[in-house]
Amino acid sequence: MSLQGKVGKDERDYTDGHFNGFIYCDGLEDARKKYALVRKLVDEHVADGKNIPIIIKRTCTEMERKHGPTDGEFWQSMTQDELDLQRLLEDIYAGLKHSSVQSDWLQNKVITDMMRWANMVGDKSWMQHFACEDFLTMKAVTYHDKEVVKKAKVKSVKAKTKKKR
Repeated sequence: MSLQGKVGKDERDYTDGHFNGFIYCDGLEDARKKYALVRKLVDEHVADGKNIPIIIKRTCTEMERKHGPTDGEFWQSMTQDELDLQRLLEDIYAGLKHSSVQSDWLQNKVITDMMRWANMVGDKSWMQHFACEDFLTMKAVTYHDKEVVKKAKVKSVKAKTKKKR
């Protein structure tokens, strides 16, 4: 798919889920077309895809938190400076040419970062796709169910040093 957007770990403590994807759209009609495409692909190609929420939002979470719900007084509560900045950013973003090509190194780094994040938040689903459990997890030696084996004591050896005069 060649859709402009981003997918990755979401470290914000005020959003749902540990991973999120965002696709940028040009208006509600464009968003609804892309929604239908993404919904179909997720349902068909992602394990338990029908239970993954896909939504259309009007703006970013931070703007909504600052200005309230987008179906209310959202646009009226924005200052003229914020509206001007929004229009400027839209003009800049619309003019950018995005490449969907990433180097192998960058792809591997992103995958590794996502695996580490998933492991940290308790999502072990990455293990179904990669045969490298020891890469991120190490089995600890536990003692709640066995005796501690005492090892032979090793005599410490002290080196004798001459005192300087």
